Amino acid sequence: MELLRWAAWARPDRRGAACYVAQDLMPSGVTAYPDGVEDQIGELFGTVVRFDPRAMRDQVSPKVRNVALLGAVSAWAPLEVAAYAAVLPRLCPPGTAEVNLAAFDLGRRLALDTIGAQAATAAGLAGRGR
Repeated sequence: MELLRWAAWARPDRRGAACYVAQDLMPSGVTAYPDGVEDQIGELFGTVVRFDPRAMRDQVSPKVRNVALLGAVSAWAPLEVAAYAAVLPRLCPPGTAEVNLAAFDLGRRLALDTIGAQAATAAGLAGRGR
């Protein structure tokens, strides 16, 4: 839902990309999200990387979930992966470099897998004349 609230800032023209954690975080005064939020996100953005927090729980600590999102975003950012790998250990709390780098790698892999799957689907549809 928060992604939709800020979508106008993120180039929602089917050429942009969105990365988000699919977790309900209700703003004050809201008791439920409206139906169809994920469908709306898919309609606005060409590429969507959706993190399921329950699936991530076994792979990374919730404390580094933001670094997993950074890893996903890195798939589109014009920086070499080595730049992230060099700076993350210096920016994270002492003793947490390994878990932060693992979270980054998980997010990047998820994004690249998603991009590949969406490209393969689009190529398959284009090959069928759709």
